[in-house]
Amino acid sequence: MVLKENGFDVVNVGKTISFESILQCVDKIKPDILFTTFIVGQKVTLLQKFCDDLFNHSKTKLFFAGNPELLRLVNTHGKVFYSLDEFDRFFNNSSLN
Repeated sequence: MVLKENGFDVVNVGKTISFESILQCVDKIKPDILFTTFIVGQKVTLLQKFCDDLFNHSKTKLFFAGNPELLRLVNTHGKVFYSLDEFDRFFNNSSLN
């Protein structure tokens, strides 16, 4: 909602999409930004590979949220939000240029 309210064109690809499918979408659509969440149930090594692949194969600005303990174990190569307030403040005050 926050992103749409701030004029972003938002595409929701679902909550159970695989990392490979997200990488394919990014390659095909070439979005300006990608926001995704890491909750539970993923190995840190898989999350790290996903973040590395996104960073190395696209120019997309990367944003992440979710489980703080899990996110602290991964070098996301992007902006990490540890609270909803932090997310709201960032996108309400940012032009993303």
